[in-house]
Amino acid sequence: GYFRVFGTITMESNSSSASVGSFYLNDGSSDKVIFSVRKFSVSGNHITVTPFDFLVFIGAGEKLVASSGADIIRIAGSTRQIASIDGTLVSPS
Repeated sequence: GYFRVFGTITMESNSSSASVGSFYLNDGSSDKVIFSVRKFSVSGNHITVTPFDFLVFIGAGEKLVASSGADIIRIAGSTRQIASIDGTLVSPS
């Protein structure tokens, strides 16, 4: 069906390595990245909060995966189905 995905990705920059926080669709054999944020290595301690709010179609046999490349990246959010796989709107309850 069709889903709204929203929340934030929080990144701490107190590490010298680059990392990625992303969402991807997995069909059991391959991944397709649909949203990604990269944390580059910088000196000092910085915190960056990046909001996300996007719509995605998740077909039969697919799953939406949130992935954090390091423990200094935190992904917090929620999903809300807005329509079924055939496009019928889903009323909020």
